[in-house]
Amino acid sequence: MMKKCYDSQNSGFTFVELILVIVVVGIFATVAITKFTSQTIISASLAADMASSDIRGVQHSAMYTGSSQSIIFAGGNDYTAEGLTPEDRALPGDAIAAAYSITFNSVGEPDQGGNFTVSCGGDSKTITIEDITGKVTID
Repeated sequence: MMKKCYDSQNSGFTFVELILVIVVVGIFATVAITKFTSQTIISASLAADMASSDIRGVQHSAMYTGSSQSIIFAGGNDYTAEGLTPEDRALPGDAIAAAYSITFNSVGEPDQGGNFTVSCGGDSKTITIEDITGKVTID
């Protein structure tokens, strides 16, 4: 008598198991595609957020110390933020800021308003500093 190598009721995968595997693979693929396709947008946004936060930090430092403080973007990845530790800073990744400098007086007023651009991988964000108030916005 020949012995069976398999049981006809327990062979293969069930339909539910196959659907679960397809769903899990789809979730992983969606996360991977989202991460790789939007990386430059996130980097430009992150760099603009970092730069605007440091501008506000310099403004607060000027008001706290009662003396003028400046932030200087030299037109590349590196910049100097007086009153912050460390003063020498760099934007994340391959982000680049246009050349721009601003000085805040002892009450937090900027010497000038204006705007400059932070770019990364083809995407760019514009940082605007308002006259008199020094309010910082990102567009």
